[in-house]
Amino acid sequence: MGAPNIFRVVSARVSLLATLVAIPLLAGCSLDLARSTACDGNNFDKVTLQPGCSTMCAQEPCSVYFHMPGGEGELLVRGRAFDIGEYPAGQTVFLGSYWHGSHVFTVEGVDVPPAYLSVGGGADGGMNIGM
Repeated sequence: MGAPNIFRVVSARVSLLATLVAIPLLAGCSLDLARSTACDGNNFDKVTLQPGCSTMCAQEPCSVYFHMPGGEGELLVRGRAFDIGEYPAGQTVFLGSYWHGSHVFTVEGVDVPPAYLSVGGGADGGMNIGM
């Protein structure tokens, strides 16, 4: 037996440190909606947004779902230049399908940040710029 292999000791300590750091970070992924601004979805042709979220969708059309902020009654969701609709507070709702471009979603009457979405290429994989 001799002195322990320094590589094994350092490797074990790095692994332990990585585990101790990763556990709280992974736990943060399950925080309730009020404290999290993470976007959900596969980001290919469907996303689920919420206030404060910013993401992209790689394919058009992109199906957009939205976690409405908590509260009571219905809240108005607005796009960049028009009203999208009124939806029940605290629910996940379907806002529709969106095509190439940059989209902003705000919720009227509550103090929450906007959500942002960028939609990329079309069915042919291109960006459809100028078409």
